[in-house]
Amino acid sequence: MSGRLIAVHVARPRRRRLLTAFNAGFSAGSGTRRRMAGEREGRMSHAHEFHEFQSWLILIEAEYREMPGLHLTERQAQRLWGLDRQTCSELLSTLVSIGVLWETPGHAYTLAGRAA
Repeated sequence: MSGRLIAVHVARPRRRRLLTAFNAGFSAGSGTRRRMAGEREGRMSHAHEFHEFQSWLILIEAEYREMPGLHLTERQAQRLWGLDRQTCSELLSTLVSIGVLWETPGHAYTLAGRAA
């Protein structure tokens, strides 16, 4: 078996918050995150990128909830999930803004409500 399936149940209110946070960040977003449908072949459409970003938010939240003591710097999170710097920063910032994660004074990210 080459892949690993992960089932994640997301309550409706949480999902609504994730979508709202993503929409706010995406519309104001950076140049790398703004790709429109119909651009050159090989680029993601807006809808696909939206779904991918949402999937990452859900996956990262699930990882932190599965391992409550998880305490990562942005660089460590980049390596763990194979993300580029910009995308990782946007994901972590979104999760902090909706109250899932907390950024410690040492610039590490941990599950909100947990002491560093």
